[in-house]
Amino acid sequence: MKYHKIRNVEESVCTAEQKIAYNIAWKLDLSYGDEFRKDLERVTAAEIDNAVFKLRDIGLRNYKQSWGYKKLYDIDGIFAALNAGLKNYLVKPFIATRYEQIGEAFPAHYI
Repeated sequence: MKYHKIRNVEESVCTAEQKIAYNIAWKLDLSYGDEFRKDLERVTAAEIDNAVFKLRDIGLRNYKQSWGYKKLYDIDGIFAALNAGLKNYLVKPFIATRYEQIGEAFPAHYI
């Protein structure tokens, strides 16, 4: 995996792939977040995990099919960050105001 640096931000704080993962999660929350949070109390942990995996795949597919997608960033890095942070983000969404928040919520374990 190759992570890409954001200008004026250390890679140890946040990478472009982590920021993209946050943006994908934000869009998924807009579309599916309310329904996901309602189901948290009614379904098993395994069903929640399956729902998160399906949403992750939907988000990545939509990202790759988007108009501006140019394969500039590492899709495996985006996948890893999204996989690491999506469930927690959907349970408790937030609006990021600092790159540190994104880096903590969507960790890049492979740096």
